[in-house]
Amino acid sequence: MCRNLALVFLLLSLLDHTSSEQSNQDGRFDHVDGTQWKQITAGFMTDGNRYHSEYFDFTYSLPDGFVDDTEPYKSRVRALPDGHPDPDWSVLLHAVKRPNKRADPVGEITVNVAYPYWTTEKDFMHSTAKSMVFAGDDVIHEGKQVHVSGWNFFRADYKINRPNSGYLTVVVAFRKGVALLFQFGAHSKKEVDSLARSMPRKLITK
Repeated sequence: MCRNLALVFLLLSLLDHTSSEQSNQDGRFDHVDGTQWKQITAGFMTDGNRYHSEYFDFTYSLPDGFVDDTEPYKSRVRALPDGHPDPDWSVLLHAVKRPNKRADPVGEITVNVAYPYWTTEKDFMHSTAKSMVFAGDDVIHEGKQVHVSGWNFFRADYKINRPNSGYLTVVVAFRKGVALLFQFGAHSKKEVDSLARSMPRKLITK
């Protein structure tokens, strides 16, 4: 599943680049400079299984069985071919669940940010869905609004057909001028739904 989430990561990067020129002309969002990006990505783990973001003012507790894998994940992203963003400027958290230490992940969670060159979360999801279809994956649901811990998110569900089969749920909210995305991946739709349903219990916002 790691390669599946990397695929989505790259697709979001593609959307970012293809939409930047038009949106910069529209001036819909304030410019986010390098100093602010450092603040955005300056989260940290506490107690071994809780991620806290000062910038967004939320704490997310990892579901049972998941462990922090952020730095190894960033290293894997850096090793991908050219055309992907710097993970230090976009990945806040990556966590995995494995049957044992040597086994491939059976579940993955990625929290990342992107500069939102769209008017709404729903528009953002629609653009993402089109890219997923273009890549050969299936859109199960697109842009369903959900309320989690006092925040409004838009949710989309996908069936990943390559390079490995699996399921992916993405929820996005625009916060402080950027898109904040939670991505849940697993081998079955039931497992992904379970991770997404746990979000209200795991996410504490202010």
